[in-house]
Amino acid sequence: MVRNSTETISIIVLIHIENLCILHVVNYYCCCLLSRMEKEYQNVVVGFSGFILFEECYEYNEDACYISESEDAATKFMLDCGYRKSDFRIDKVLFKDILNDYGCSCGEYAMESVAYHKFKQIAETNNLEFTAEPFDFKPTLMVVDI
Repeated sequence: MVRNSTETISIIVLIHIENLCILHVVNYYCCCLLSRMEKEYQNVVVGFSGFILFEECYEYNEDACYISESEDAATKFMLDCGYRKSDFRIDKVLFKDILNDYGCSCGEYAMESVAYHKFKQIAETNNLEFTAEPFDFKPTLMVVDI
């Protein structure tokens, strides 16, 4: 049984529209959640991501936008991926950025342990539905799907 109109719209759109439009549904749902959420939660720094300057995109772990637990960890991740420090910048990732699908990963994020626990605490406090499972090759990395 559907409890509110946001869920009704999401169900109808997900049944009739291909993957490209699912992003709009996620954003619509998340915008509704952001409007109900207290500002203190919206602006919590969950982690950090490396933005590749010449590609103008964030670095991924497979299909999930990668969120490190600290600036140093994000820098190390980017260097381990083969980039020079001049190739990227490290950006803070706020909780509201995740809900607005920063990185255009359709709501899928690979989060290091500390980042995941910050995200999980705020998400559960605000009744945000998500799934999470450990990444096969690095069990401390959680793959989150909103």
